[in-house]
Amino acid sequence: MTKRRTQKQKISKERKPFKIIKHQNSSKKSREIKPNLQTEARNLQTQKNINQGKSSPKNNKEKESLFNDYYSQSLDNVFYTYSGELLEKYLEREKNKENLAQIDEEILKKFGITKELRKFSFKYLLEILKNYNIRGKLYFKTVSLFDFFLKLYSRNHSNEECSSFLLSKHDKHFSKSKLILFTLCCFFIINQTFNSQNFELRCLEKWDDENELNYDKLNELVYTILKEVECYIDILDQFDFLNLFLFDLNKKLKMVASDNIFINFFNQCVINFSIKMTQDICLNDIMPSAQSFGVIMFSLEYSKFMMKQNFKNDNANFIVENWIKKVKNIFVNYKSNDVKRVIHWLNNYVNTH
Repeated sequence: MTKRRTQKQKISKERKPFKIIKHQNSSKKSREIKPNLQTEARNLQTQKNINQGKSSPKNNKEKESLFNDYYSQSLDNVFYTYSGELLEKYLEREKNKENLAQIDEEILKKFGITKELRKFSFKYLLEILKNYNIRGKLYFKTVSLFDFFLKLYSRNHSNEECSSFLLSKHDKHFSKSKLILFTLCCFFIINQTFNSQNFELRCLEKWDDENELNYDKLNELVYTILKEVECYIDILDQFDFLNLFLFDLNKKLKMVASDNIFINFFNQCVINFSIKMTQDICLNDIMPSAQSFGVIMFSLEYSKFMMKQNFKNDNANFIVENWIKKVKNIFVNYKSNDVKRVIHWLNNYVNTH
């Protein structure tokens, strides 16, 4: 652990709110991942065959038929042997809404939190994570823990206890500082659980001049969060489905993509659009699976529109269309209206930003 900082610090672009400590590997020599030479050889041969097919117009229809058969079988083999099974498990967990962090405006009001304040706290969190280049999973999991705690606390405690939860110790009014500290404590818990980096809780003690929470109170708040959620940290959320969908879909696209420009752009769109959705509560009544599927479908079309020069591949279109069909087949209770609501929201967001 590092020594406690003695000077008072304000959060600014030049000064970060807490110090990240990287855990060092026990071995000085880093392990190199050896390429799978056999796989590489097969890929080169596949590319060679495709190139040869382009120079033989007479066999185009036959080769196209073989291509469709091959990739249809590939979709079954890959998706149903790994991603499909995991998706079914997620969908089964999703059936019990008690496992989800769905929150509404009524719950927020009990704590004196408005939709704008909730969005403000998550934007603040996002800026911090960007400063430290921390992966997006921790953002989504922090948001889920934030909402999940408020949902349970509002159910298990009186309105008076909820309304006083974020009041300032100085004037007994709602405290933005306390809201941010609560958000960062949620992140602290998630970071301790999922990340290979760490930061000291003491760094939050004097992150501004208001001194709302000392170190003991911060520890108490962390304990309160863990106790209320009964240490249930890995809350099923939008990111779990996104991660699964992207893992599977990226494998398909890489089979036919000439470069990674389109794939990288598409992946970035998925994460960015999903982050924007988490900052708004108007779609929180929709299941995470439908939210994620809607984001994937919208991001695909948006990426194809924005990256026309890098997406001129009929084979990729074929893969995407069949992939969507395969996923829908697994969704036993697929609700097209929910997916349409997500797409409509994203379309409005793009048109207004």
